[in-house]
Parts: sequence; structure tokens; C-alpha cells
Amino acid sequence: MTALKQLGLILLILWAGQTIQRVFGLSLPGNVLGMLLLLLLLLTGILPLKLVERISDVLLAHLTFLFLPTVVGIITVAHLLGDNLVWLLLILGVSLVVVMVTTGLTVQWLVRRRERKEG
Repeated sequence: MTALKQLGLILLILWAGQTIQRVFGLSLPGNVLGMLLLLLLLLTGILPLKLVERISDVLLAHLTFLFLPTVVGIITVAHLLGDNLVWLLLILGVSLVVVMVTTGLTVQWLVRRRERKEG
């Protein structure tokens, strides 16, 4: 499957998550629901990894570039953050560590799970 088709599949799942969020009025963001839906589809085997693996590798390789608009947006309104900037940076740092540790543990768990299935 080409990278463009794989991207379309991921975007379709993202759209489904956002639609679920809007229809049911959930407080969880639609993009997070889309990621959870993608995870569920991958874990259950409904969606084979090979159908999204190529584009996932491309997106992960360029992840820093994808965060650039957000960083520029924050820089442009930094003067509005004022006294809370130190607290926001602290929260951002702690959140970053939590996300990195959670992601690392999840990947290790998935690798071990895959190795058990194959071996």
C-alpha cells in the first residue's frame, strides 16, 4: 500500500475519532479518540500493522517538524503568559517526561508481545 493511501487511512481513523467526540459530546479530544481507535484496531488485528507501518515511520521521522507550528504559536503569545511562564514550563517538562516514559514502556510491552507471538 502506498504512503498516500496509508496516510488517508490514518486520517480516516482520525476523522472517525473526531466524529465520535462530536456526536457523543465527549470531553476527550477527537484526535485522542482517533489514536485510541487506531490502537484498538491494531491490537485486535482488525487493522494489520503493514497497512500503516510505512507512513508511521515517515511521520515519526519528521515528528519534530510537525511540532513547529505549535512552538511558533506559543512564541508569538509568550508575552501573554507573563507570570505563569515558569509554571507552564515546569508542567510541560513533567508532562514530557511522563509521555516519554509511558511511550517507552508501551513500545517495550508491544515488542515483547510481538516476540512472544512470533517465537
